[in-house]
Amino acid sequence: MTAIDWLLLAAYLVLTLVLGLWLARRNSGEADYFVAGRRLNGWLAGASMAATTFSIDTPLYVAGLVGARGLAGNWEWWSFGLAHVAMAVVFAPLWRRSGVLTDAAFTELRYGGAAAAWLRGIKAFLLAVPVNCIGIGYAFLALRKVVEALGLVSGQPAALGLTDTVWLLMVVALLVMSYTVAGGLWAVVVTDLVQLVLALAGALAVAAAALHAAGGMTALLEQLQALQRPELLSLVPWTWDDAGFHWLQGSGISIPMFTAYIAVQWWSFRRSDGGGEFIQRMLATRDEQQARLAGWVFLVVNYLLRSWLWIVVALAAQVLLPAGADLELGYPALAVQLLPPVALGLVVISLVAAFMSTVSTSVNWGASYLTHDLYQRFVRPSAGSRELLLVGQLTTVLRLFRWGVHLGGAPGSDRGLRGSHCDDHRPLRCGLVDGDAEHTAGIGRCLGAVCADGASSGPRLVTPAPALRRHADGVVARHAAALCAGLWCVVWRPARHRRLPAASTVEWLDRSVGADPLDLAVAAACRCRALLSRMTP
Repeated sequence: MTAIDWLLLAAYLVLTLVLGLWLARRNSGEADYFVAGRRLNGWLAGASMAATTFSIDTPLYVAGLVGARGLAGNWEWWSFGLAHVAMAVVFAPLWRRSGVLTDAAFTELRYGGAAAAWLRGIKAFLLAVPVNCIGIGYAFLALRKVVEALGLVSGQPAALGLTDTVWLLMVVALLVMSYTVAGGLWAVVVTDLVQLVLALAGALAVAAAALHAAGGMTALLEQLQALQRPELLSLVPWTWDDAGFHWLQGSGISIPMFTAYIAVQWWSFRRSDGGGEFIQRMLATRDEQQARLAGWVFLVVNYLLRSWLWIVVALAAQVLLPAGADLELGYPALAVQLLPPVALGLVVISLVAAFMSTVSTSVNWGASYLTHDLYQRFVRPSAGSRELLLVGQLTTVLRLFRWGVHLGGAPGSDRGLRGSHCDDHRPLRCGLVDGDAEHTAGIGRCLGAVCADGASSGPRLVTPAPALRRHADGVVARHAAALCAGLWCVVWRPARHRRLPAASTVEWLDRSVGADPLDLAVAAACRCRALLSRMTP
């Protein structure tokens, strides 16, 4: 990078800080700090949602996916578009109508009682500390890889025994912390809008330069076809021609896997109802109509606009980079090779902006759980708005410094939570078997995530084949979650127990055919608990 590129980066960081500090005057209490006083319009909320999902490592992920599997490989995340359509049409107005401050608070509102309060607290802690902070750590790790690939730092000791990479991470973290702590969600969403525009401009610059270097779109397509990899340009993992139907094995997607993508994954994952960050934006909108608009803005930007710029760069990398090159680093590598000064500075700013939008959202969202669902709910129920605002700011500072920088240098720190999503959706289905199993099973699943974290953080399982070894941590997590969910349902004895629906064991087993093993484990435990409650006074 030249001096002008560094100057542009410094100017962007300073302007972001000033904008965030200026917006701090809008905060007068907890609602302003965490849901922007519920005054956001749909365009701003939707742009913030799109910016949040544009992390610094997202273009790298898409580039690696397209390089290894072709266009069809994107169904790994395209399938979530179905869930996001459901979010925009169904869940967005319902979340706004609930009037809660966090999705964890809705858990207690929905079920009520001591068990629901426990589930709210456990869910808030898990999402705020391990899950959220591991995500922050991944963002820092991705930033470190990108700035080193761009040549911004060398990774050599600079001052006080720390490398120049660590110093750069600390400077950026300090800036993010400053405007996020001071400005709250107002600062986050407004800076997200600026960062989204910059990120799209940077992606457009890299895509245009890559197309020009490849000789234009027509020449690029011809060169890709000459590689004899039909999966590169196929939107689906199969072809249909005069010779008949052919499944593209080079896509790395089997028929059962693709079926799972489009039939199971989109509705069964943890964020199928929107997810905590998106829910926070929808709760911050003015009304239900604006919440629905935010969902549609995110859908258009994320699936129809932004992702295709990354795909063009990923395809161009197939013909522009030498064989054996790291495809995930194709995005920054092409930027360094092809872009002149100022344009390169714009791309660097776009990647730093993507990092800042993700981290600022994470620290504010996580602080909302710690403040509203833990401190106010269990420690100081009578706390005033100014006190809660101060607590929110303090938790933001502590989380970013304690976890972000530490986990930024700890790859693989997500092993404990890889297979445990801590979601409430499966326990909800257990209500078909036991009327009050929903929230107690939810507590069990959350506790199972903690056990999975400990089990997976220890020595890895020794499995006979690499294919099994790759999924060992997920197996540990799911079994731990199932065990804890079952045990919790057995030992939890609510004062007012609802009886099972009138159905025989044979009918119950017939309904269970093909069900998820975790569902069966929890459901069986619920049925055992119900039988025990009938036999004991």
